[in-house]
Amino acid sequence: MGEPAWVVVKVVEGGEKGGKAVKQLRRELTEQELMTQVVEASSAAECVGVAVAVPGGSVPAVMAVLRDWVCRRNSPGKVKLIFGEESMEIDKPSFPQREQQLQDFLTKQH
Repeated sequence: MGEPAWVVVKVVEGGEKGGKAVKQLRRELTEQELMTQVVEASSAAECVGVAVAVPGGSVPAVMAVLRDWVCRRNSPGKVKLIFGEESMEIDKPSFPQREQQLQDFLTKQH
């Protein structure tokens, strides 16, 4: 079995509040026994992100944590998921409509 795919999750226009949200997401992913890593900001305008390992069988767990975390956020800001050169953005209002697209994005990374 090969290495799991790593997907990076960042809060767009995050600032300090986004950094706290990413820390909370990392805690929640770790509680589900998913491997995570901190991803440093590449610019001053960007907040720290979290990378999560997504082995094939963990897609439902990652989806559940992301769904709960995104839909619970007070901020209407966007969340960017990055895998290699591909990325997608989701936010609280669009999450229900884009849930299948997100699942496809996570699944095709294997």
